Amino acid sequence: MCFAAAIEPTHVHLLLGPVREDIERFVGRLKGSSSRAARKHPANRDRRRTRAGGYWKVFLFDDDAVRAVADHLAARNVRRGLAAARFAWVPPLPG
Repeated sequence: MCFAAAIEPTHVHLLLGPVREDIERFVGRLKGSSSRAARKHPANRDRRRTRAGGYWKVFLFDDDAVRAVADHLAARNVRRGLAAARFAWVPPLPG
């Protein structure tokens, strides 16, 4: 499940959890499917590569940390002019 997201011009920040499979496999599948979807967009049809090789992971173990990261990602969206963005695939955090 995705708890929060921030969209940047060259990358995406996602707050995900829980992931019930090997994290490397999960990230590989996520990046592969998103890369294929991005290449289908008319503005990207002539691009050969749409995904980077690495990723960064952090594990959070309490509700306060999850809320802090979600707030941080929301602030990133505000700075990018996406203040009103509610992504349909990101449900609101409870509480």
